[in-house]
Amino acid sequence: MLVSGSTNEFYQVPGIFSDPYKSVNYVECHDNHTLWDKLTLANPTQSDNVRASMHRLATALTILSQGIPFLHAGQEFYRTKQGVENSYCSPDEINKLDWTQKALHMDTVEYVKGLIAIRKHHSVFRMLTKEEVKKNMYLLDTPAFVIAYMLKTANGMFVVAHNSAEETKELILPSSGMWDILVEDDRSSVTPFRSIEGSRITLFPISTTVLFHPKG
Repeated sequence: MLVSGSTNEFYQVPGIFSDPYKSVNYVECHDNHTLWDKLTLANPTQSDNVRASMHRLATALTILSQGIPFLHAGQEFYRTKQGVENSYCSPDEINKLDWTQKALHMDTVEYVKGLIAIRKHHSVFRMLTKEEVKKNMYLLDTPAFVIAYMLKTANGMFVVAHNSAEETKELILPSSGMWDILVEDDRSSVTPFRSIEGSRITLFPISTTVLFHPKG
C-alpha cells in the first residue's frame, strides 16, 4: 500500500520494498503528461475547481505517505505543458515554468509548503524501517472512497484521511476528546488552525484532512 511506502508485510499486503525509505513516490515527473494535463484528459467534463481538488489530493498523498516524496517543478501551481506528453524536443513555450501561473495559484503553493513543513516537523511522516511502520501505523475503518490511518507518536496520535469522493464523508476517529486540525480542504499548517471535540469528523469532498490528538 502506497501510504506505507509500499512496505512489505504491512497488513499482510505484499509490498514492493523491505523498508519505506526505498520507495520514491510521485504522481508527476518530467516524462509524460503533467498531472494537470492528465486530469484534463481523464476528466474532460469536470470543472477546473474539481480538477484542482483532485490535484491537491494527489499531491497530499505523495507528500504525507511514507517513503521519499518526489515533486515535479511547477506541480505546486498546476503546471501544464499544454497537453504535450513527451516534450523533450518541444520549445520553451511548452517546457517553461510559467511564473504567472504561480502568481495565480499562490494559495495552492502555500498549501503544498504547509504539507512539506508538516512532514519535516514530525518524524512519524518519514519512518525509515518496516518495523517502525508496523509499530506506529494503523489503518482505520472508513466509508467508501476514503483511505485513513493513524500514526502513533510519543506525544499523541495523528489521523490522516484522504477522501476521493465528490461528496462529504464522515470518519469515526480512533479516540474522543480534542483534535487539532492541521490540514483540511485547501489549508495546511504546522500550527493547528482549528480544533474539534468528539470522535467524528466530516471530511470535505476530494480532499485530505490531518488531525492530531495530544496524549492526555
